[in-house]
Amino acid sequence: MLIVDTETTGLNPKIDRITELAAIKFDKYGNKSVMDEYISLPNDICYPENVQEMTGITPEILELKGHPEEEIAWMFAMMLKSPGRVLLVTHNAQFDLRFIQEMLSRHRYVFPNGWGVIDTLTVFRDRKPQPHRLSDAISYYGLDGVKNSHRAIDDVVALCAVFDAMCQEQNDLDEYINLIGVYGKSELFAYKIPGLQYWGQEITGNPEGKLPDLIKKYNQDISKIERV
Repeated sequence: MLIVDTETTGLNPKIDRITELAAIKFDKYGNKSVMDEYISLPNDICYPENVQEMTGITPEILELKGHPEEEIAWMFAMMLKSPGRVLLVTHNAQFDLRFIQEMLSRHRYVFPNGWGVIDTLTVFRDRKPQPHRLSDAISYYGLDGVKNSHRAIDDVVALCAVFDAMCQEQNDLDEYINLIGVYGKSELFAYKIPGLQYWGQEITGNPEGKLPDLIKKYNQDISKIERV
């Protein structure tokens, strides 16, 4: 399992870049490996001051501690390599994975075949009403020992705790693998990541109307219509 978070210069994966990439990988024996790297920015990339203030990642930090994107792309591609299926966990998967995908493709890397994704944002929307930020999940599950600081490594550590709490709360996370709930309109969803299913999602926080069950009902209804 690979738990991932990014900090970026903006919201558009085609134009903006990752400034920090963090990941924690657990192998089948429970051994843990950690990646937390700053990424240097090309001179022509706009880095708004309000984003710097939110993350605390300044151009000076990136100049001092950042590594070339090519190096980080290689490091992450190596983390993705694993015997068997790799399961990526992230909060708002469409955002993080689009940025990671763009970074990897610039350096001719791709996600391996057979990888799966759990989007904890999609899960959380099924379990409680708005709001659904990572900080809200931390509060909802009473996780006092972690924080949503808008630093990628802090958010990955927090997401590990949130994912564990979700597993203990309800044993249905396998139903969410490769399932992305779409709520509202976003340019991010103009591009569908291959291998993922996209479905419109109500955000009622009602477990009785959770997205996987609604999809099953939809497919059953379609099957009945086709048999008529």
